[in-house]
Amino acid sequence: MEFFDFWARSETIPTKGHTVKFSACVGFSNLSQADALRVANERAQRTADLINTNQPWNYDYNKLPLCEEVVDRFTQDGQVVTVVSRVHYGSIVLNTARVLFADIDLRPEQLKQPARNWFSFLKKTAPTPPVVGADVIENLQEICDADLSLGFRLYRTAAGFRAMATSRLFDVNDPLTTTLLNKMRSDGLYVTLCKRQQCFRARLTPKPYRIGVDDPPARFPFPDSTSANAAKQWQANYDRVAKDYATCAFVSQLGNPAIAEDVEPVMQLHDHFACNGQFPLA
Repeated sequence: MEFFDFWARSETIPTKGHTVKFSACVGFSNLSQADALRVANERAQRTADLINTNQPWNYDYNKLPLCEEVVDRFTQDGQVVTVVSRVHYGSIVLNTARVLFADIDLRPEQLKQPARNWFSFLKKTAPTPPVVGADVIENLQEICDADLSLGFRLYRTAAGFRAMATSRLFDVNDPLTTTLLNKMRSDGLYVTLCKRQQCFRARLTPKPYRIGVDDPPARFPFPDSTSANAAKQWQANYDRVAKDYATCAFVSQLGNPAIAEDVEPVMQLHDHFACNGQFPLA
């Protein structure tokens, strides 16, 4: 995982004779704010020079580290294994180096169906009406039946389900990890981003629009103190509203019931913040 403690926006560098009128970039560093600004200005100058000399240029977001405010870090044996960050739209996200998460969204028409009793469905008791997402649950159970070493905690989300692999750790660069995520029907973009970001991600707090909160007034890194203060006020209001919602709700443990030692603290962190009692999902 590659997360930086210091971020800065560059000075605006004019460009000449092109539809692009200026170059401005973000910079990042784990040394200091001044070093982040140096990196930003150097990147902006290089981009402006390419534009001014008619050379190909591309502000390639896919090669940038995640531009997110780091809320907390957790290390093990000197290595960062978990990072909690705030995404651009304001929610808090859990980033893990080796604990696999996968969100599995349902189709819009499935979400409109009334919720049923997943517990009865999973226990194979008396026949019940159709269960929303039954195909997702059955698919995960088949994956576990085919590999008895696999175990998942299954959660319900506002858009479908979330699965957390609990019996062992995973390497995000291993082709078998990609194969497993695809078998789980995880979102294709998420699978791609896992490799680019070198981590697995799971949102811990609600999406603002789902709880009636407007978008943040400014985007990190904040250009000035006025923007930073406005963002803090927004965060205080968001936190106040978000406490009455949950991001997911635990449904069941599937497959191998063992909880790997290194998974346990991540699971507890996730469940503490994401599973907020019986509150509505958002």
